[in-house]
Amino acid sequence: MISSPLLICANGAVRDATDNTITIFQILEDMQAVGFPVFVQKMSIYFSLRRENDDSENINSEIIIKHNENVLFKKDVEINFQNKLKHNMIVNLQSLLIPGPGVLQVLIQYDGTQLNDFSINVTISGQTELAVTSEE
Repeated sequence: MISSPLLICANGAVRDATDNTITIFQILEDMQAVGFPVFVQKMSIYFSLRRENDDSENINSEIIIKHNENVLFKKDVEINFQNKLKHNMIVNLQSLLIPGPGVLQVLIQYDGTQLNDFSINVTISGQTELAVTSEE
Protein backbone atom coordinates (compact mmCIF):
# COMPACT_ATOMS: atom_id res chain seq x y z
CA MET A 1 0.00 0.00 0.00
CA ILE A 2 1.38 3.40 -1.01
CA SER A 3 1.60 5.93 1.85
CA SER A 4 2.97 9.41 2.46
CA PRO A 5 4.21 9.86 6.03
CA LEU A 6 5.46 13.42 5.50
CA LEU A 7 4.39 16.49 3.52
CA ILE A 8 5.84 19.96 4.16
CA CYS A 9 5.56 23.27 2.31
CA ALA A 10 8.36 25.80 2.65
CA ASN A 11 10.16 28.64 0.91
CA GLY A 12 12.88 26.18 -0.06
CA ALA A 13 13.94 22.55 0.02
CA VAL A 14 17.08 20.88 -1.34
CA ARG A 15 18.39 17.33 -1.58
CA ASP A 16 22.05 16.55 -0.93
CA ALA A 17 23.09 14.25 -3.78
CA THR A 18 25.94 12.73 -1.76
CA ASP A 19 23.95 11.27 1.11
CA ASN A 20 20.35 11.82 -0.08
CA THR A 21 19.39 14.01 2.89
CA ILE A 22 16.76 16.72 2.63
CA THR A 23 17.12 20.26 3.96
CA ILE A 24 13.93 22.31 4.32
CA PHE A 25 13.98 25.97 5.25
CA GLN A 26 11.36 28.57 6.14
CA ILE A 27 8.38 26.25 6.63
CA LEU A 28 5.14 27.95 5.60
CA GLU A 29 2.81 27.56 8.56
CA ASP A 30 1.14 30.94 8.07
CA MET A 31 1.18 33.60 5.37
CA GLN A 32 0.32 37.23 5.96
CA ALA A 33 -0.49 39.60 3.14
CA VAL A 34 -1.09 43.34 3.10
CA GLY A 35 -3.82 42.90 0.48
CA PHE A 36 -5.37 40.41 -1.90
CA PRO A 37 -4.91 38.89 -4.32
CA VAL A 38 -1.35 38.06 -3.27
CA PHE A 39 1.30 36.53 -5.50
CA VAL A 40 3.56 33.85 -3.99
CA GLN A 41 6.74 33.79 -6.07
CA LYS A 42 8.07 30.44 -4.88
CA MET A 43 7.07 27.48 -2.79
CA SER A 44 8.75 24.12 -2.31
CA ILE A 45 6.61 21.08 -1.65
CA TYR A 46 8.46 18.17 -0.07
CA PHE A 47 6.83 14.80 0.40
CA SER A 48 8.02 11.29 1.09
CA LEU A 49 6.33 8.19 -0.26
CA ARG A 50 6.54 4.61 0.98
CA ARG A 51 5.57 1.41 -0.77
CA GLU A 52 5.44 -2.26 0.10
CA ASN A 53 7.25 -5.00 -1.85
CA ASP A 54 4.14 -5.96 -3.80
CA ASP A 55 3.37 -2.34 -4.86
CA SER A 56 4.34 -1.08 -8.28
CA GLU A 57 7.74 0.55 -8.63
CA ASN A 58 6.37 3.27 -10.93
CA ILE A 59 3.29 5.22 -9.91
CA ASN A 60 1.48 8.42 -10.82
CA SER A 61 0.59 10.63 -7.89
CA GLU A 62 -1.11 14.00 -7.94
CA ILE A 63 -0.41 17.29 -6.20
CA ILE A 64 -3.46 19.50 -5.62
CA ILE A 65 -3.44 22.98 -4.11
CA LYS A 66 -6.75 24.32 -2.85
CA HIS A 67 -7.74 27.68 -1.43
CA ASN A 68 -10.92 27.50 0.66
CA GLU A 69 -11.82 24.29 -1.23
CA ASN A 70 -11.32 25.88 -4.69
CA VAL A 71 -8.63 24.14 -6.76
CA LEU A 72 -5.82 26.55 -7.71
CA PHE A 73 -3.31 24.01 -9.01
CA LYS A 74 -3.34 20.34 -10.02
CA LYS A 75 -0.39 18.39 -11.39
CA ASP A 76 0.38 14.73 -12.06
CA VAL A 77 3.76 13.61 -10.70
CA GLU A 78 5.42 10.44 -11.93
CA ILE A 79 7.31 8.53 -9.22
CA ASN A 80 9.95 5.86 -9.85
CA PHE A 81 10.99 4.11 -6.64
CA GLN A 82 14.09 2.65 -8.39
CA ASN A 83 13.99 -0.70 -6.55
CA LYS A 84 13.58 1.04 -3.17
CA LEU A 85 10.68 1.11 -0.73
CA LYS A 86 10.82 4.87 -0.13
CA HIS A 87 11.07 7.93 -2.33
CA ASN A 88 11.63 11.60 -1.48
CA MET A 89 10.21 14.23 -3.83
CA ILE A 90 10.63 17.99 -4.03
CA VAL A 91 8.35 20.00 -6.29
CA ASN A 92 9.19 23.68 -6.74
CA LEU A 93 6.35 26.02 -7.67
CA GLN A 94 7.43 29.22 -9.39
CA SER A 95 4.23 31.22 -8.94
CA LEU A 96 0.87 30.96 -7.21
CA LEU A 97 -1.89 33.54 -7.00
CA ILE A 98 -3.90 33.45 -3.77
CA PRO A 99 -7.20 35.30 -4.23
CA GLY A 100 -8.01 36.07 -0.59
CA PRO A 101 -7.63 35.12 3.06
CA GLY A 102 -8.43 31.59 4.19
CA VAL A 103 -6.78 28.20 4.18
CA LEU A 104 -4.32 27.09 1.51
CA GLN A 105 -4.26 23.29 1.45
CA VAL A 106 -1.67 21.16 -0.37
CA LEU A 107 -2.69 17.53 -0.96
CA ILE A 108 -0.92 14.44 -2.25
CA GLN A 109 -3.16 11.84 -3.88
CA TYR A 110 -2.56 8.41 -5.33
CA ASP A 111 -5.18 6.38 -7.17
CA GLY A 112 -7.93 8.78 -6.06
CA THR A 113 -7.00 8.50 -2.37
CA GLN A 114 -5.59 11.37 -0.35
CA LEU A 115 -2.27 10.31 1.18
CA ASN A 116 -1.38 13.45 3.10
CA ASP A 117 -2.07 17.18 3.34
CA PHE A 118 -0.49 20.38 4.62
CA SER A 119 -2.50 23.50 5.52
CA ILE A 120 -1.32 27.11 5.55
CA ASN A 121 -3.41 29.85 7.14
CA VAL A 122 -3.51 32.94 4.93
CA THR A 123 -4.45 36.19 6.68
CA ILE A 124 -4.40 39.91 6.09
CA SER A 125 -1.78 41.75 8.15
CA GLY A 126 -3.09 45.31 8.00
CA GLN A 127 -1.47 48.49 6.81
CA THR A 128 1.80 48.64 4.93
CA GLU A 129 4.54 50.47 6.78
CA LEU A 130 6.67 52.71 4.65
CA ALA A 131 10.35 53.21 5.55
CA VAL A 132 11.70 56.46 4.15
CA THR A 133 15.40 57.19 3.94
CA SER A 134 17.05 60.27 2.58
CA GLU A 135 20.56 61.16 1.51
CA GLU A 136 22.21 64.37 2.59
